[in-house]
Amino acid sequence: MADQSAAGSRIPVISAIALPTIALAGLSWLSSDLESLIHTIGLDPEGIRAIWIGKFFSAALTLCGFLLAFRLTSAIVIDGLVQRSLQRQVPRILHDVVGLCFFIGALLAATHILFNQAFSGVLALSGILGIVIGLALRPVILDAFSGLSANLEAAFQIGDWVTINDGTISYTGWVDQINWRTTSIRTRDGNLIVCPNSTFGTSVVTNHSRPFPHSRYEILVKLSPEYPIEQGVALLLQAVNTTLEQKGGPTRDKKPDVIVDRMSNSGVEYRVRFWLNPASESYDTTIHLVNASVQRHLQFAGVRLASDREEVALGRVRSLRAEMDNTEDRIAILSALPLLAGLNHTQLTELAERLKVRWFDEGENLVQERENSTSMFILVEGQLSVTKVVEGKVVLLSRLHPGDYFGEMALLTGAERTATVTSDMPSRVFEIRRGTIESVIKAEPEVMRTLSLNLARRQAATNQALEAASRPPMEATESSANYFMKKMHALFRFTRSPFMND
Repeated sequence: MADQSAAGSRIPVISAIALPTIALAGLSWLSSDLESLIHTIGLDPEGIRAIWIGKFFSAALTLCGFLLAFRLTSAIVIDGLVQRSLQRQVPRILHDVVGLCFFIGALLAATHILFNQAFSGVLALSGILGIVIGLALRPVILDAFSGLSANLEAAFQIGDWVTINDGTISYTGWVDQINWRTTSIRTRDGNLIVCPNSTFGTSVVTNHSRPFPHSRYEILVKLSPEYPIEQGVALLLQAVNTTLEQKGGPTRDKKPDVIVDRMSNSGVEYRVRFWLNPASESYDTTIHLVNASVQRHLQFAGVRLASDREEVALGRVRSLRAEMDNTEDRIAILSALPLLAGLNHTQLTELAERLKVRWFDEGENLVQERENSTSMFILVEGQLSVTKVVEGKVVLLSRLHPGDYFGEMALLTGAERTATVTSDMPSRVFEIRRGTIESVIKAEPEVMRTLSLNLARRQAATNQALEAASRPPMEATESSANYFMKKMHALFRFTRSPFMND
Protein backbone atom coordinates (compact mmCIF):
# COMPACT_ATOMS: atom_id res chain seq x y z
CA MET A 1 0.00 0.00 0.00
CA ALA A 2 2.86 2.39 0.83
CA ASP A 3 4.55 1.57 -2.49
CA GLN A 4 1.31 2.31 -4.37
CA SER A 5 0.95 5.63 -2.54
CA ALA A 6 4.52 6.61 -3.32
CA ALA A 7 4.07 5.65 -6.97
CA GLY A 8 0.84 7.67 -7.12
CA SER A 9 2.57 10.75 -5.69
CA ARG A 10 5.38 10.49 -8.28
CA ILE A 11 3.01 10.50 -11.27
CA PRO A 12 2.04 14.23 -11.00
CA VAL A 13 5.71 15.19 -10.63
CA ILE A 14 6.73 13.22 -13.73
CA SER A 15 3.86 14.60 -15.82
CA ALA A 16 4.68 18.16 -14.69
CA ILE A 17 8.37 18.06 -15.69
CA ALA A 18 8.07 15.84 -18.78
CA LEU A 19 7.46 18.57 -21.39
CA PRO A 20 10.09 21.13 -20.20
CA THR A 21 12.62 18.30 -19.73
CA ILE A 22 12.12 17.07 -23.30
CA ALA A 23 12.30 20.62 -24.65
CA LEU A 24 15.44 21.35 -22.64
CA ALA A 25 17.12 18.13 -23.84
CA GLY A 26 16.22 18.86 -27.46
CA LEU A 27 17.52 22.42 -27.36
CA SER A 28 20.70 21.29 -25.61
CA TRP A 29 21.34 18.72 -28.33
CA LEU A 30 20.81 21.29 -31.07
CA SER A 31 22.99 23.88 -29.29
CA SER A 32 25.85 21.40 -28.96
CA ASP A 33 26.10 21.21 -32.76
CA LEU A 34 24.86 24.72 -33.54
CA GLU A 35 27.90 25.61 -35.70
CA SER A 36 27.27 22.66 -38.04
CA LEU A 37 23.60 23.62 -38.20
CA ILE A 38 24.52 27.18 -39.26
CA HIS A 39 26.87 25.83 -41.97
CA THR A 40 24.12 23.49 -43.18
CA ILE A 41 21.67 26.34 -43.76
CA GLY A 42 24.40 28.38 -45.51
CA LEU A 43 24.97 31.19 -43.03
CA ASP A 44 28.21 32.94 -42.12
CA PRO A 45 29.17 31.88 -38.57
CA GLU A 46 30.38 35.44 -37.94
CA GLY A 47 27.33 37.07 -39.50
CA ILE A 48 24.59 38.88 -37.64
CA ARG A 49 22.00 36.23 -38.39
CA ALA A 50 24.12 33.42 -36.98
CA ILE A 51 24.82 35.48 -33.87
CA TRP A 52 21.08 36.10 -33.29
CA ILE A 53 20.30 32.42 -33.84
CA GLY A 54 22.83 31.58 -31.11
CA LYS A 55 21.25 34.14 -28.79
CA PHE A 56 17.76 32.80 -29.41
CA PHE A 57 18.90 29.24 -28.65
CA SER A 58 20.55 30.43 -25.41
CA ALA A 59 17.44 32.40 -24.39
CA ALA A 60 15.22 29.41 -25.18
CA LEU A 61 17.46 27.16 -23.07
CA THR A 62 17.21 29.68 -20.23
CA LEU A 63 13.40 29.88 -20.47
CA CYS A 64 13.10 26.08 -20.51
CA GLY A 65 15.43 25.89 -17.51
CA PHE A 66 13.28 28.38 -15.54
CA LEU A 67 10.10 26.51 -16.56
CA LEU A 68 11.59 23.19 -15.39
CA ALA A 69 12.72 24.81 -12.12
CA PHE A 70 9.21 26.22 -11.57
CA ARG A 71 7.52 22.88 -12.26
CA LEU A 72 9.88 21.09 -9.84
CA THR A 73 9.36 23.76 -7.17
CA SER A 74 5.59 23.62 -7.59
CA ALA A 75 5.36 19.81 -7.53
CA ILE A 76 7.97 18.99 -4.88
CA VAL A 77 8.11 22.04 -2.60
CA ILE A 78 4.64 23.60 -2.75
CA ASP A 79 2.42 20.55 -3.37
CA GLY A 80 4.75 18.33 -1.34
CA LEU A 81 6.56 19.90 1.60
CA VAL A 82 4.33 22.98 2.07
CA GLN A 83 1.08 21.04 1.70
CA ARG A 84 2.20 18.44 4.25
CA SER A 85 3.20 21.24 6.61
CA LEU A 86 -0.16 23.04 6.27
CA GLN A 87 -2.09 19.73 6.24
CA ARG A 88 -4.54 21.13 3.69
CA GLN A 89 -4.77 21.98 0.02
CA VAL A 90 -2.36 24.76 -0.92
CA PRO A 91 -4.24 27.81 -2.30
CA ARG A 92 -3.90 28.44 -6.01
CA ILE A 93 -2.71 31.97 -5.39
CA LEU A 94 0.60 30.65 -3.95
CA HIS A 95 1.29 28.77 -7.19
CA ASP A 96 0.53 31.94 -9.12
CA VAL A 97 2.87 34.13 -7.04
CA VAL A 98 5.77 31.67 -7.30
CA GLY A 99 5.13 31.31 -11.02
CA LEU A 100 5.20 35.10 -11.42
CA CYS A 101 8.57 35.27 -9.67
CA PHE A 102 10.03 32.61 -11.97
CA PHE A 103 8.56 34.39 -15.00
CA ILE A 104 10.16 37.71 -14.03
CA GLY A 105 13.48 35.96 -13.45
CA ALA A 106 13.31 34.19 -16.81
CA LEU A 107 12.36 37.43 -18.56
CA LEU A 108 15.33 39.29 -17.02
CA ALA A 109 17.75 36.49 -17.90
CA ALA A 110 16.49 36.28 -21.50
CA THR A 111 16.76 40.09 -21.86
CA HIS A 112 20.36 39.96 -20.65
CA ILE A 113 21.22 37.21 -23.15
CA LEU A 114 19.50 38.79 -26.16
CA PHE A 115 20.64 42.39 -25.73
CA ASN A 116 24.08 41.87 -24.08
CA GLN A 117 23.11 44.16 -21.22
CA ALA A 118 24.95 43.89 -17.93
CA PHE A 119 22.80 42.02 -15.50
CA SER A 120 23.12 44.79 -12.93
CA GLY A 121 21.80 47.24 -15.49
CA VAL A 122 18.86 45.00 -16.26
CA LEU A 123 18.11 44.69 -12.56
CA ALA A 124 18.35 48.44 -12.09
CA LEU A 125 16.00 49.07 -14.99
CA SER A 126 13.57 46.43 -13.77
CA GLY A 127 13.74 47.93 -10.28
CA ILE A 128 12.79 51.37 -11.59
CA LEU A 129 9.97 49.90 -13.62
CA GLY A 130 8.87 47.89 -10.58
CA ILE A 131 8.70 51.05 -8.43
CA VAL A 132 6.65 52.90 -11.03
CA ILE A 133 4.29 49.99 -11.57
CA GLY A 134 4.06 49.37 -7.82
CA LEU A 135 3.05 52.96 -7.10
CA ALA A 136 0.49 52.88 -9.88
CA LEU A 137 -0.97 49.52 -8.85
CA ARG A 138 -0.53 49.83 -5.10
CA PRO A 139 -4.16 48.92 -4.20
CA VAL A 140 -4.11 45.94 -6.55
CA ILE A 141 -0.80 44.66 -5.14
CA LEU A 142 -2.03 45.20 -1.57
CA ASP A 143 -5.18 43.19 -2.33
CA ALA A 144 -3.15 40.39 -3.92
CA PHE A 145 -0.71 40.02 -1.04
CA SER A 146 -3.48 40.35 1.54
CA GLY A 147 -5.27 37.48 -0.19
CA LEU A 148 -2.05 35.44 -0.19
CA SER A 149 -1.49 36.15 3.50
CA ALA A 150 -5.07 35.16 4.39
CA ASN A 151 -4.68 31.90 2.47
CA LEU A 152 -1.36 30.99 4.07
CA GLU A 153 -2.63 31.79 7.56
CA ALA A 154 -5.78 29.71 6.87
CA ALA A 155 -7.97 32.36 8.48
CA PHE A 156 -10.86 31.01 6.42
CA GLN A 157 -11.54 28.71 3.51
CA ILE A 158 -14.21 28.40 0.85
CA GLY A 159 -17.45 27.27 2.53
CA ASP A 160 -16.66 28.76 5.97
CA TRP A 161 -19.29 30.91 7.69
CA VAL A 162 -17.62 34.21 8.59
CA THR A 163 -18.40 37.71 9.85
CA ILE A 164 -16.28 40.61 8.58
CA ASN A 165 -16.46 43.83 10.61
CA ASP A 166 -14.48 46.87 9.50
CA GLY A 167 -15.73 49.05 12.35
CA THR A 168 -18.54 50.68 10.39
CA ILE A 169 -20.42 47.80 8.82
CA SER A 170 -20.32 44.02 9.09
CA TYR A 171 -21.02 41.23 6.62
CA THR A 172 -21.95 37.67 7.47
CA GLY A 173 -22.13 34.73 5.09
CA TRP A 174 -20.33 31.87 3.38
CA VAL A 175 -16.91 32.34 1.78
CA ASP A 176 -17.86 31.72 -1.83
CA GLN A 177 -14.60 32.42 -3.69
CA ILE A 178 -11.08 33.70 -2.99
CA ASN A 179 -9.38 35.47 -5.90
CA TRP A 180 -6.24 37.53 -6.44
CA ARG A 181 -7.84 40.82 -5.51
CA THR A 182 -11.18 40.00 -3.92
CA THR A 183 -13.04 37.53 -1.74
CA SER A 184 -16.74 36.87 -2.38
CA ILE A 185 -19.12 36.43 0.57
CA ARG A 186 -22.54 34.89 -0.13
CA THR A 187 -25.15 35.99 2.40
CA ARG A 188 -28.22 34.07 3.54
CA ASP A 189 -30.36 36.70 1.80
CA GLY A 190 -28.98 35.52 -1.55
CA ASN A 191 -26.66 38.50 -2.06
CA LEU A 192 -23.02 38.24 -3.17
CA ILE A 193 -20.70 40.70 -1.41
CA VAL A 194 -17.30 41.24 -3.07
CA CYS A 195 -14.69 42.42 -0.55
CA PRO A 196 -11.19 43.67 -1.55
CA ASN A 197 -8.62 41.44 0.11
CA SER A 198 -6.93 44.49 1.67
CA THR A 199 -10.09 44.81 3.82
CA PHE A 200 -8.98 41.82 5.88
CA GLY A 201 -5.84 43.66 7.00
CA THR A 202 -7.91 46.30 8.81
CA SER A 203 -11.06 44.33 9.73
CA VAL A 204 -11.98 41.87 12.45
CA VAL A 205 -12.79 38.51 10.86
CA THR A 206 -14.81 36.04 12.94
CA ASN A 207 -14.78 32.52 11.54
CA HIS A 208 -17.78 30.69 12.97
CA SER A 209 -16.73 27.41 11.33
CA ARG A 210 -13.35 27.16 13.08
CA PRO A 211 -12.07 25.39 15.04
CA PHE A 212 -15.47 23.70 15.41
CA PRO A 213 -18.52 24.03 13.14
CA HIS A 214 -20.86 24.92 16.04
CA SER A 215 -21.11 28.36 17.58
CA ARG A 216 -22.93 29.40 20.74
CA TYR A 217 -25.82 31.86 20.68
CA GLU A 218 -28.00 33.20 23.46
CA ILE A 219 -31.12 35.15 24.31
CA LEU A 220 -31.75 37.23 27.42
CA VAL A 221 -34.82 36.66 29.59
CA LYS A 222 -35.66 38.87 32.56
CA LEU A 223 -37.87 37.50 35.35
CA SER A 224 -39.05 38.97 38.63
CA PRO A 225 -36.44 39.06 41.44
CA GLU A 226 -38.96 37.30 43.73
CA TYR A 227 -39.07 34.27 41.44
CA PRO A 228 -36.70 31.57 42.78
CA ILE A 229 -33.55 31.43 40.65
CA GLU A 230 -33.28 27.64 40.61
CA GLN A 231 -36.88 27.39 39.39
CA GLY A 232 -36.27 30.05 36.76
CA VAL A 233 -33.23 28.16 35.47
CA ALA A 234 -35.20 24.89 35.37
CA LEU A 235 -38.14 26.45 33.53
CA LEU A 236 -35.99 28.17 30.88
CA LEU A 237 -33.89 25.04 30.41
CA GLN A 238 -37.07 23.05 29.76
CA ALA A 239 -38.07 25.67 27.18
CA VAL A 240 -34.85 25.48 25.19
CA ASN A 241 -34.65 21.68 25.46
CA THR A 242 -38.04 21.30 23.77
CA THR A 243 -36.65 23.00 20.63
CA LEU A 244 -33.84 20.47 20.15
CA GLU A 245 -36.17 18.10 18.29
CA GLN A 246 -37.66 20.78 16.05
CA LYS A 247 -36.51 21.45 12.50
CA GLY A 248 -34.24 24.47 12.55
CA GLY A 249 -33.70 24.20 16.32
CA PRO A 250 -30.37 24.16 18.18
CA THR A 251 -28.00 21.26 17.69
CA ARG A 252 -28.35 18.20 19.91
CA ASP A 253 -24.57 17.58 19.84
CA LYS A 254 -23.97 20.18 22.56
CA LYS A 255 -26.24 20.68 25.55
CA PRO A 256 -27.86 24.09 26.08
CA ASP A 257 -27.61 25.76 29.47
CA VAL A 258 -29.04 28.68 31.44
CA ILE A 259 -27.04 30.99 33.70
CA VAL A 260 -27.84 34.14 35.68
CA ASP A 261 -26.20 37.18 34.10
CA ARG A 262 -27.12 40.02 36.44
CA MET A 263 -29.61 41.02 39.14
CA SER A 264 -31.31 44.26 40.09
CA ASN A 265 -34.41 45.45 41.90
CA SER A 266 -36.33 45.26 38.64
CA GLY A 267 -35.49 41.63 37.89
CA VAL A 268 -33.02 38.81 37.30
CA GLU A 269 -31.52 38.44 33.80
CA TYR A 270 -30.99 34.89 32.57
CA ARG A 271 -28.85 33.92 29.60
CA VAL A 272 -30.40 31.05 27.67
CA ARG A 273 -27.45 29.63 25.71
CA PHE A 274 -27.54 27.07 22.92
CA TRP A 275 -25.40 25.85 20.02
CA LEU A 276 -25.96 25.59 16.29
CA ASN A 277 -24.07 25.36 13.02
CA PRO A 278 -24.74 28.76 11.41
CA ALA A 279 -23.44 27.55 8.05
CA SER A 280 -26.25 24.99 7.78
CA GLU A 281 -29.01 26.44 10.00
CA SER A 282 -30.44 29.95 10.05
CA TYR A 283 -29.73 31.46 13.47
CA ASP A 284 -32.68 33.82 12.96
CA THR A 285 -34.99 30.81 12.71
CA THR A 286 -33.39 29.13 15.71
CA ILE A 287 -33.64 32.23 17.88
CA HIS A 288 -37.29 32.57 16.86
CA LEU A 289 -38.00 28.96 17.91
CA VAL A 290 -36.26 29.40 21.25
CA ASN A 291 -38.03 32.69 21.97
CA ALA A 292 -41.41 31.18 21.10
CA SER A 293 -40.75 28.16 23.31
CA VAL A 294 -39.70 30.37 26.24
CA GLN A 295 -42.81 32.52 25.86
CA ARG A 296 -45.06 29.44 25.73
CA HIS A 297 -43.45 27.87 28.81
CA LEU A 298 -43.70 31.11 30.80
CA GLN A 299 -47.33 31.54 29.78
CA PHE A 300 -48.41 28.07 30.82
CA ALA A 301 -46.36 28.26 34.04
CA GLY A 302 -48.09 31.50 34.97
CA VAL A 303 -44.76 33.40 35.03
CA ARG A 304 -44.51 36.86 33.56
CA LEU A 305 -41.51 38.74 32.26
CA ALA A 306 -40.13 41.40 34.57
CA SER A 307 -40.47 45.05 33.67
CA ASP A 308 -37.87 47.75 34.08
CA ARG A 309 -40.43 49.50 36.27
CA GLU A 310 -39.84 48.23 39.76
CA GLU A 311 -43.42 48.60 40.95
CA VAL A 312 -44.63 46.29 38.16
CA ALA A 313 -41.81 43.79 38.51
CA LEU A 314 -42.57 43.26 42.18
CA GLY A 315 -46.15 42.31 41.45
CA ARG A 316 -47.84 38.95 41.92
CA VAL A 317 -45.46 35.98 41.44
CA ARG A 318 -46.42 32.34 41.67
CA SER A 319 -44.20 29.45 42.65
CA LEU A 320 -43.31 27.07 39.83
CA ARG A 321 -45.02 24.27 41.72
CA ALA A 322 -48.08 26.25 42.61
CA GLU A 323 -51.33 24.74 41.45
CA MET A 324 -52.47 27.87 39.60
CA ASP A 325 -55.55 28.43 41.72
CA ASN A 326 -56.46 31.47 39.65
CA THR A 327 -59.56 30.36 37.73
CA GLU A 328 -59.19 32.99 34.99
CA ASP A 329 -55.70 31.72 34.13
CA ARG A 330 -57.03 28.20 33.90
CA ILE A 331 -59.89 29.36 31.69
CA ALA A 332 -57.38 31.07 29.38
CA ILE A 333 -55.52 27.78 28.96
CA LEU A 334 -58.71 25.74 28.39
CA SER A 335 -60.15 28.20 25.89
CA ALA A 336 -57.01 27.84 23.75
CA LEU A 337 -57.64 24.10 23.24
CA PRO A 338 -59.26 23.19 19.89
CA LEU A 339 -61.20 20.39 21.61
CA LEU A 340 -63.05 22.86 23.85
CA ALA A 341 -63.69 25.49 21.17
CA GLY A 342 -67.32 26.59 21.32
CA LEU A 343 -67.84 26.07 25.05
CA ASN A 344 -69.22 29.12 26.84
CA HIS A 345 -67.65 30.86 29.82
CA THR A 346 -69.86 29.07 32.35
CA GLN A 347 -68.88 25.65 31.01
CA LEU A 348 -65.19 26.56 30.90
CA THR A 349 -65.42 27.92 34.45
CA GLU A 350 -66.80 24.65 35.78
CA LEU A 351 -64.03 22.70 34.05
CA ALA A 352 -61.35 25.13 35.31
CA GLU A 353 -62.52 24.91 38.91
CA ARG A 354 -62.40 21.11 38.88
CA LEU A 355 -59.05 20.64 37.12
CA LYS A 356 -56.51 18.45 38.89
CA VAL A 357 -52.83 19.46 38.84
CA ARG A 358 -50.37 16.57 38.67
CA TRP A 359 -46.56 16.42 38.59
CA PHE A 360 -44.59 13.65 36.90
CA ASP A 361 -40.88 13.00 37.29
CA GLU A 362 -38.53 12.28 34.42
CA GLY A 363 -39.11 8.77 33.03
CA GLU A 364 -42.50 8.36 34.67
CA ASN A 365 -45.41 7.13 32.54
CA LEU A 366 -48.57 9.20 32.49
CA VAL A 367 -50.56 6.58 30.57
CA GLN A 368 -49.75 3.11 29.26
CA GLU A 369 -50.65 1.68 25.86
CA ARG A 370 -53.79 -0.56 25.89
CA GLU A 371 -54.79 0.44 29.42
CA ASN A 372 -58.30 1.65 30.22
CA SER A 373 -58.42 5.18 31.57
CA THR A 374 -60.97 7.94 32.01
CA SER A 375 -58.90 11.13 31.97
CA MET A 376 -57.58 13.68 29.51
CA PHE A 377 -54.31 15.58 30.16
CA ILE A 378 -53.11 19.07 29.20
CA LEU A 379 -49.36 19.66 29.35
CA VAL A 380 -48.54 22.87 31.20
CA GLU A 381 -44.79 22.50 31.80
CA GLY A 382 -42.10 20.10 30.61
CA GLN A 383 -41.98 17.70 27.69
CA LEU A 384 -43.59 14.31 27.02
CA SER A 385 -42.79 11.49 24.59
CA VAL A 386 -45.50 9.48 22.83
CA THR A 387 -44.40 5.92 21.97
CA LYS A 388 -46.04 2.80 20.60
CA VAL A 389 -44.93 -0.82 20.34
CA VAL A 390 -44.77 -1.85 16.67
CA GLU A 391 -43.68 -5.40 15.84
CA GLY A 392 -42.01 -5.74 19.21
CA LYS A 393 -40.10 -2.46 18.97
CA VAL A 394 -40.83 0.81 20.78
CA VAL A 395 -41.35 3.54 18.17
CA LEU A 396 -41.31 7.26 19.03
CA LEU A 397 -44.42 8.84 17.50
CA SER A 398 -44.08 12.44 18.67
CA ARG A 399 -43.13 14.79 21.48
CA LEU A 400 -45.61 16.97 23.33
CA HIS A 401 -44.88 20.51 24.51
CA PRO A 402 -46.79 22.96 26.73
CA GLY A 403 -50.24 23.59 25.27
CA ASP A 404 -50.54 20.08 23.78
CA TYR A 405 -53.15 17.66 25.12
CA PHE A 406 -53.93 13.95 24.84
CA GLY A 407 -56.40 11.36 26.10
CA GLU A 408 -59.55 12.99 24.70
CA MET A 409 -60.69 9.68 23.14
CA ALA A 410 -60.49 7.88 26.47
CA LEU A 411 -62.27 10.77 28.18
CA LEU A 412 -65.17 11.11 25.74
CA THR A 413 -65.59 7.66 24.14
CA GLY A 414 -64.07 5.24 26.64
CA ALA A 415 -61.47 4.03 24.11
CA GLU A 416 -58.36 2.33 25.47
CA ARG A 417 -55.01 4.09 25.31
CA THR A 418 -53.41 3.72 21.88
CA ALA A 419 -49.92 4.81 22.98
CA THR A 420 -47.70 5.26 26.01
CA VAL A 421 -46.93 8.79 27.17
CA THR A 422 -43.75 9.31 29.21
CA SER A 423 -42.33 12.39 30.89
CA ASP A 424 -38.96 13.42 29.40
CA MET A 425 -38.31 15.82 32.27
CA PRO A 426 -40.16 16.97 35.39
CA SER A 427 -43.53 17.94 33.92
CA ARG A 428 -46.80 19.40 35.14
CA VAL A 429 -50.18 18.59 33.62
CA PHE A 430 -53.81 19.47 34.14
CA GLU A 431 -56.09 16.45 34.36
CA ILE A 432 -59.76 16.54 33.27
CA ARG A 433 -61.55 13.51 34.68
CA ARG A 434 -64.64 11.92 33.21
CA GLY A 435 -66.79 12.92 36.16
CA THR A 436 -65.96 16.56 35.49
CA ILE A 437 -66.91 16.51 31.80
CA GLU A 438 -69.97 14.36 32.55
CA SER A 439 -71.24 17.03 34.93
CA VAL A 440 -70.93 19.68 32.19
CA ILE A 441 -72.65 17.44 29.60
CA LYS A 442 -75.57 16.54 31.85
CA ALA A 443 -76.12 20.21 32.67
CA GLU A 444 -76.16 21.13 28.95
CA PRO A 445 -76.42 18.05 26.67
CA GLU A 446 -75.80 20.11 23.51
CA VAL A 447 -72.14 20.25 24.62
CA MET A 448 -71.87 16.70 23.25
CA ARG A 449 -72.49 17.96 19.73
CA THR A 450 -69.79 20.60 20.09
CA LEU A 451 -67.28 18.15 21.52
CA SER A 452 -68.01 15.46 18.91
CA LEU A 453 -67.48 17.94 16.04
CA ASN A 454 -64.24 19.20 17.57
CA LEU A 455 -63.10 15.62 18.09
CA ALA A 456 -63.95 14.77 14.48
CA ARG A 457 -62.06 17.80 13.16
CA ARG A 458 -58.97 16.82 15.15
CA GLN A 459 -59.15 13.29 13.80
CA ALA A 460 -59.64 14.53 10.23
CA ALA A 461 -56.59 16.79 10.55
CA THR A 462 -54.54 13.86 11.84
CA ASN A 463 -55.74 11.63 9.00
CA GLN A 464 -54.93 14.28 6.43
CA ALA A 465 -51.44 14.65 7.85
CA LEU A 466 -50.99 10.90 7.54
CA GLU A 467 -52.53 10.92 4.04
CA ALA A 468 -55.12 8.47 5.27
CA ALA A 469 -58.32 10.40 4.63
CA SER A 470 -60.34 8.64 1.91
CA ARG A 471 -63.31 11.03 1.76
CA PRO A 472 -63.75 14.79 1.43
CA PRO A 473 -63.01 16.63 4.69
CA MET A 474 -66.59 17.76 5.41
CA GLU A 475 -68.07 14.31 4.84
CA ALA A 476 -65.35 12.66 6.90
CA THR A 477 -65.84 15.18 9.73
CA GLU A 478 -69.63 14.86 9.72
CA SER A 479 -69.65 11.05 9.74
CA SER A 480 -66.93 10.97 12.39
CA ALA A 481 -68.92 13.42 14.51
CA ASN A 482 -71.95 11.13 14.37
CA TYR A 483 -69.79 8.16 15.31
CA PHE A 484 -68.38 10.00 18.32
CA MET A 485 -71.87 11.18 19.30
CA LYS A 486 -73.06 7.59 19.47
CA LYS A 487 -70.05 6.62 21.56
CA MET A 488 -70.61 9.51 23.96
CA HIS A 489 -74.33 8.74 24.27
CA ALA A 490 -73.52 5.14 25.16
CA LEU A 491 -70.76 6.15 27.57
CA PHE A 492 -72.76 8.80 29.42
CA ARG A 493 -76.02 6.78 29.18
CA PHE A 494 -78.02 9.38 27.25
CA THR A 495 -81.07 8.56 25.16
CA ARG A 496 -80.98 9.42 21.45
CA SER A 497 -80.76 13.18 20.98
CA PRO A 498 -82.68 15.10 18.29
CA PHE A 499 -79.50 16.88 17.16
CA MET A 500 -77.68 13.59 16.37
CA ASN A 501 -77.77 12.72 12.66
CA ASP A 502 -78.20 9.23 11.30
